[in-house]
Amino acid sequence: MPQELENFQPYPVEILPAKLYMGNFKQACDQQIQKDLKIKTQVNISEQHATLFPEGGKYLHVSVPDSLEADLFSTFSNICHFIDAQLDHGAVLVFSSLGISRSSTVTIAYLMHFCQFSLKDNHKLYKQKLEELTKLQDGISSSITRQKKRLKELSLSLKKCKTQVDPEQKVSIQETQNLIKERQNVFFEMEAYLPKKNGLYLSLVLGNVNVTLLSKQAKFAYKDEYEKFKLYLTIILLIVSFSCRFLLNSRVTDAVFNFLLVWYYCTLTIRESILINNGSKIKGWWVFHHYVSTFLSGVMLTWPDGLMYQMFRNQFLSFSMYQSFVQFLQYYYQSGCLYRLRALGERHNMDLTVGYTAYPRGLL
Repeated sequence: MPQELENFQPYPVEILPAKLYMGNFKQACDQQIQKDLKIKTQVNISEQHATLFPEGGKYLHVSVPDSLEADLFSTFSNICHFIDAQLDHGAVLVFSSLGISRSSTVTIAYLMHFCQFSLKDNHKLYKQKLEELTKLQDGISSSITRQKKRLKELSLSLKKCKTQVDPEQKVSIQETQNLIKERQNVFFEMEAYLPKKNGLYLSLVLGNVNVTLLSKQAKFAYKDEYEKFKLYLTIILLIVSFSCRFLLNSRVTDAVFNFLLVWYYCTLTIRESILINNGSKIKGWWVFHHYVSTFLSGVMLTWPDGLMYQMFRNQFLSFSMYQSFVQFLQYYYQSGCLYRLRALGERHNMDLTVGYTAYPRGLL
């Protein structure tokens, strides 16, 4: 991971403007965060004691284990009344160990108390907003489809006119075509946040399940998980192929290795199809070569043991080691390139470490 990201310190989430924040244990112990957000009160929903308290402020510790069986409900009334009493004196930080489950549960409970909403009212409001969102998404999708159709018709008309006009008009036509390309890119960005029908492959594997992620954070997290999945499996495949090549000579261990390859490439094709649905511009050749690799790995898995198999085995395992090692080096090189290009605005956040990534001129 780049040094800048390792040193990056996110701040707690603002729930009520300048009043209520939600965070994790590390943020609660950061004196600079307390000062910047003017936090005067802390509510600790974990088994750990905070090592740093807000200066001159109040502190409530509710010891709750990170477990499904933990009883948070009985503490809601006490916590809500405590926060109510402290909001007039300054900002309040609600935190737990990771700032994910316990703190968010307490925060939601306080918002229901603050807004005088019952659970039934909240659920009713949620369903209402969900229906409104669905209608809005359908309307935008239909509008984009109509606009794309009109742009296509306009592009065809401009191509026909281009051969029958003078040089000055050709310049105007070229400018219009450039604007059309820009508008198509805008539509692509919009569609990345709208539900869309799955392609043939995803429909066969998953059916009509909606795989569109509706937030930038969720999209980037899924893309980052895909990159880590490739890296970890590359290391595992390197170790297993080395073991099969030099330490083990058994058809059973070879079958385990080949099955791992089949599963790995099948998983990659599914994940890449989901990423494409969410705005990643993955090259067609990259996805296609994973389909081919899945088929060839299946051939190796079902190839019966014999003279021809043994003659090919060592070459295949040596190639697998070489390929895994190169992919391992490629990942670190291209992840660094991609990080710099995104920082310069030359690449999209959903671009992957796939293929050759060139530096812009003047960067090196």
